[in-house]
Amino acid sequence: MPNFNFIRMIRAAPFIVFYRLIGHSSSDYRGQWDSYWASVESAGAGGQVMWDSEIDDDAQMMGHLLRLFEQHADTELPVVDFGCGNGRRSAWLAQHFARVVCADVSQAALALAEQTTCAGLSNVQFELLDMTDSSATAAFSERLGGDANVYTRGVLHLIKEKHRATVADNLHAMIGKRGIFYFYETDSTALDYLLTKPADNSASGLPAVMQKVLEHGILPSGFGAEAHEQWFSDPNKWDTISAGPTTLTTIAFADGEPGAVPSFFALMRASSPKECEV
Repeated sequence: MPNFNFIRMIRAAPFIVFYRLIGHSSSDYRGQWDSYWASVESAGAGGQVMWDSEIDDDAQMMGHLLRLFEQHADTELPVVDFGCGNGRRSAWLAQHFARVVCADVSQAALALAEQTTCAGLSNVQFELLDMTDSSATAAFSERLGGDANVYTRGVLHLIKEKHRATVADNLHAMIGKRGIFYFYETDSTALDYLLTKPADNSASGLPAVMQKVLEHGILPSGFGAEAHEQWFSDPNKWDTISAGPTTLTTIAFADGEPGAVPSFFALMRASSPKECEV
């Protein structure tokens, strides 16, 4: 009996290589994400955005986030949803924290968030932000008034390798002495997992909602334990409070079941200066 997952991997390989070349040929995150979000006709359950699961479907992980923030965050600080997309998680954060900032590189995403999931929420503000731009990030922090707590879900694995050090440094500066940083990212086995899900007759053999992402030159590369170790383990900069494997809940695929993509989370703060031994 043929191994259908292997066959699908072979089928997907040329498309992945092609889209990887597109993705690496440009650092235009804004253009790629504006193109993607402008093409989205529907989100949430039954929509076109793979990661935009309803909060109730992701209750276990969101409850975990809330407990960690209650234990470790200075709740007087604003919470920045870095890479907020259409704002579904921002709207949930706004139910629990006094000030939430939807921050995204895409103006199209921010417009969608403001018009839909975050419409009418007085404690949510919207900011265009490219975290690979250190000057823009510093200006953003100044507008916020100083330190912030930062949350991100499914963003770091989309940052190109050559930009990750800059993004990590900018996140460190953004949280300052009082803030914390929480990320929740799909890991390097995500593609293997997605190849087990129905392809919906997409050209690449991947689920259609993933194919849609690739078509805009956006290619995930995974951000798991090894990436955490590489970019956030410097003891002179970072203290990891909690970290470990988890899953990221997606919308339902063609088989009617939501996905549970292998993922990794970490909660960090800036490390305190180490005292020199006499």
